Amino acid sequence: MTQYLVVLLAGALVAIQTSLFALINKGLKHPLLSLSAIFCIAAVFVLVGFFLHPSALPDKQTLSHIPWYAWLGGILGVAYVTCVMLLAPKMGIAMVTAISVLGQLIASMVIDHFGFFNTNPQPISLGKLLGIAVMTAGVILMKFF
Repeated sequence: MTQYLVVLLAGALVAIQTSLFALINKGLKHPLLSLSAIFCIAAVFVLVGFFLHPSALPDKQTLSHIPWYAWLGGILGVAYVTCVMLLAPKMGIAMVTAISVLGQLIASMVIDHFGFFNTNPQPISLGKLLGIAVMTAGVILMKFF
């Protein structure tokens, strides 16, 4: 049960984060400058954590076992932050978050079903499809009511 609460809190942090990204972009008035600031702050925070809890750096063999496409996650992070930073002021935090979560659910269901990215396959079920349908209905209700 605690794990579910932690993930729920992490989800709430995404909405707060989206709001803060939009504020930074509003103040700096340039998406690339805003992204640079956001990711520099994140890098400093991660480096402080690394220095407080040091561990050995991976060797070449360890790095060679990581698929090349795994490193694209950083680029996808930039794409996501750019999208929510630019669209949140226009669409609203709730709508951006709802549509983003819907996109995550659809993509994660496909990834799970086919076992993409070396995950354990989890078949698509009627319950999962109904969950997507309910989420889609929720986004439509949020948009028009």
